Amino acid sequence: MGSSWTQFVLLFVGASVMLAGVAGWFALADKDYQYRFVRGEDRLPRHEGPIGHYDSLPDGERAVVDRAMAGATPRLESRANLPPDVIEPDGEYLVFRGYSHFDWTNPRTFGPTGIGLLGLGMVVLAVRNDVRARRV
Repeated sequence: MGSSWTQFVLLFVGASVMLAGVAGWFALADKDYQYRFVRGEDRLPRHEGPIGHYDSLPDGERAVVDRAMAGATPRLESRANLPPDVIEPDGEYLVFRGYSHFDWTNPRTFGPTGIGLLGLGMVVLAVRNDVRARRV
């Protein structure tokens, strides 16, 4: 086995591991949602999404709205748990936004990222060794 063959195998295995990490990330990454208060308005906002009445919200959604109104940014595991974008408590319209983000501390997100970076390191190592071998 020559040096170029070894570098090719390292490059191929590294690229395969990197692609497996990327595919795993797309399949397993943990996406969480944040719910933030944006503004209050006197009139019905245009194009802001579904409208909910504060009194008719379930207790869990009402607690999320209260926390967002207090200045916190509640984090939720599912988009289905987000309250409506516009809440009408008493003739006033409160506008909220739900944002998605990846939870990088969750092993479902961190693991595939680490595997992808390991594969990238293998590819860089193979290329670096091949460049060194050709500069003889």
